[in-house]
Amino acid sequence: MSTKHNFDKVVKAYVKLKQDLPRIVGNEAVAFAKDNWRKQGFQDVSVQPWKRRNPKAERNSGRAILIDTGRLRRSIRITGIFGSQVHIGSDVPYARIHNDGGRVTSTQRVREHTRRTKKSTTRVSAHQRRVNFYMPRRRYIGNSVELHRRINQKVKLRLLKVFKQ
Repeated sequence: MSTKHNFDKVVKAYVKLKQDLPRIVGNEAVAFAKDNWRKQGFQDVSVQPWKRRNPKAERNSGRAILIDTGRLRRSIRITGIFGSQVHIGSDVPYARIHNDGGRVTSTQRVREHTRRTKKSTTRVSAHQRRVNFYMPRRRYIGNSVELHRRINQKVKLRLLKVFKQ
């Protein structure tokens, strides 16, 4: 009698795990992407460090790569669960170009404003400027040997809990 009771508990726990699995995997993928920020590179078989910014720019000194306001890092989340699939991503418009790299070409409109420096104040009139530069690839989301290892480890631990019921 007690064997049947334990089997029912195991089956219920397994069904619940099967429902929770996409969220568990998604949360692990989000944590993996945020770990890439801490390591300043993409973890695959080994950590592939991100290309450094221009060290001559005063604005870049003392700042981690890919961090200005922190908006991009905070925006990484589970974007959808579709059956047994989970999608993670960001709603920030510049997320894809930072992750994949590539050429950026566009025209920017600059509003009229006042530029203040330590020595003077200057009025800048409204104008347009063309932007054409290459953004290096700084991957933080994507398939990785390390990500698959972490997901497998997480799933194995959860399955062991189910079968120890």
